[in-house]
Amino acid sequence: MKTLILVLVGVLLMSGSAWGVSGLSEPHYDNRGVSCSSCHGLVVNMGPRGTRKQTNFELCRDCHNQGSSFAGALYFDSRFSNYTVGISGAFHKWDVYTSNSRFGASAPSHSEMMRVINDYGEGKITCSVCHNQHGGSEEVRRAGRLRKKAVEEVKPGGTGTIEYEVLPGAYAKGWYVEIVGGGSETTATYKVSFGKARSTYWMGWNTGDELWESIGLSGPRQANYTSDNQFIDNEKTVKITFRAGTYTAGQRWRFYYGYPLLRALPDTGDNVTGKRFCRDCHSQRAQTHYRDGNVWDGKMKSHPVGVPLNANGGGYDRKPLDVDGRQQASSFDNNSTNDLLLFGDYTAMLTTFGNLTSGDVQCLTCHAPHWTDSNSQTVDLR
Repeated sequence: MKTLILVLVGVLLMSGSAWGVSGLSEPHYDNRGVSCSSCHGLVVNMGPRGTRKQTNFELCRDCHNQGSSFAGALYFDSRFSNYTVGISGAFHKWDVYTSNSRFGASAPSHSEMMRVINDYGEGKITCSVCHNQHGGSEEVRRAGRLRKKAVEEVKPGGTGTIEYEVLPGAYAKGWYVEIVGGGSETTATYKVSFGKARSTYWMGWNTGDELWESIGLSGPRQANYTSDNQFIDNEKTVKITFRAGTYTAGQRWRFYYGYPLLRALPDTGDNVTGKRFCRDCHSQRAQTHYRDGNVWDGKMKSHPVGVPLNANGGGYDRKPLDVDGRQQASSFDNNSTNDLLLFGDYTAMLTTFGNLTSGDVQCLTCHAPHWTDSNSQTVDLR
């Protein structure tokens, strides 16, 4: 019986259908060889939820470490947990208990966050409290700031290169692009595959119906240097551009784009009925202009959140400017990572992360939880 159970668990882990996680999102998918078995094993001495490491942080850091070919760009180090944003370092604390009156923090009301705190962190904050490594519900899969991974040439060939563009609202996904027939940026032909570079996953272009389908049904598509419609998905959310050069058969690239895999939707709306993420733990700082008035009375005050600019009618709020006084995102703004963002309703969050001119002031208007120092003149990792 024990052998049978182990075999069944192994099949579930390898199939990716275990516990309803068949819809895994990049980067925790197969584009770079990451799969269920990368994190889960069948050994007896395992961590929370059957993982290969004893703690949730150790498991995440297995890939998210400096120098890692998988997630080195978004690396963590144990010393970061001692940092305090605005005082030292640039990271939200973890491996600490949820309640801390100094920072206006308390245990979250979000049931899944609280479950992870108890199951994964033994009462403390850990990575999976805020992030759902499996991607989560359809509602949150596209929430947060989209991150585009640089194109990687995995099978070198000619001098030609490709670039890609992702339209707002696209689901996270990884892609392979391979040259079938060599040529120039206008004559070479190519095929595509999402997630995996295996024979059964390659797709060809059906010229008559103008859609991608199994490579067994349709042939490769011809590159077009000047075309604006070189979409590689039938939903027309991601397109590639072939740059001038020579392309040889077998030349292959891969890339992926993904979101921060949040446990819940980012903060939107007011402090009572709106979506709550940061405000779930930091409810003590979810204050408005009108809490006990705008005079000092010995009670803790905080910058108002969950309200639009000029909510108090004082006339001194205005559209945010950059730290140097210039208009954000203007031709003079070379640092988009310090932009002050306003947040509208959560459906808008699925197409763009924040807005420069309209919406409510929220925690993420000014703050970011990782890789963000207190110097607005520096370019931070986003």
